[in-house]
Amino acid sequence: MGNRILDEQQLIAEVQSVAASRRDTPVLLIADEESALRFITRVMDICRKEGLDRIRLQSR
Repeated sequence: MGNRILDEQQLIAEVQSVAASRRDTPVLLIADEESALRFITRVMDICRKEGLDRIRLQSR
């Protein structure tokens, strides 16, 4: 998805699009110490709901 800012509905649509074509697509979440855990968790939940469960978290 690149470095774009998405609201939650846009994120859901993007994740659904990716999941529809390749459920084995890995997801890399990059967060820093300022990132709220609730947002990271929400993104992970959205991915898992759509069947993308190869999720990795990278912190900076």
